Amino acid sequence: MPVMDGATAIRELRAREAREGAARTPVVAFTANAGADQAAASREAGADEHLTKPVSADRLLDAVRRLAAAPAAAPDLTAAPDLTAAPAAPDLLERALAEARVARLVTDAELAAATDRCPLRTGVARLRALLGDETMPGVTRSEMERRLCALIADAGLPRPRTNVRVLGYEVDLLWPQQRVIVETDGDAAHGHRAAFERDRRRDQRLTAAGYRVIRVTWRQLVREPVALAVALARLLA
Repeated sequence: MPVMDGATAIRELRAREAREGAARTPVVAFTANAGADQAAASREAGADEHLTKPVSADRLLDAVRRLAAAPAAAPDLTAAPDLTAAPAAPDLLERALAEARVARLVTDAELAAATDRCPLRTGVARLRALLGDETMPGVTRSEMERRLCALIADAGLPRPRTNVRVLGYEVDLLWPQQRVIVETDGDAAHGHRAAFERDRRRDQRLTAAGYRVIRVTWRQLVREPVALAVALARLLA
């Protein structure tokens, strides 16, 4: 496609529905790839149905009937959050996953096994996507900082100061004039509770001092770079 591929278009639609509180729009994805991976990717992006080409009239009508028979969907709360909101909040499933990890209630291996046992349950595709995004092997804080700085440069945004101290804390990126701080959350969801609480106390102290503290995840950096760049541009404007 000239501007964005189908999966990106679906994600943008779901994100807009979440921002505006709009009802979910039924989406049928058409691809020439009949592989299970492609179907899973379409559903993880937010498609309700996935059909492979060539598509017969009967198959298309069956898909439309299934969507028409489904109850009206509520706004999609699993879409990417708007980073310019105050405060920016993760979606409900992502928040529950982070809390379960911090409290050590379940392991990623146990969750993956559960999704294998119940592959058709509602929310399984979304959970698999979160597990895949947040357990990227070998992702370090320094690597995330390099990629984020490259994104900032490509977007033509003001260059930040890196790894400087503010109120006694070392922060990843700082725009002093705008009083904006960006922290990279490469492995925060896997840390112990003490680290989780320490980070939140630090954010609260910086916020009380007049700084806007934004945490960027690996998923946002890799899968939503355009939305992330736009959000940062608004914060720095």
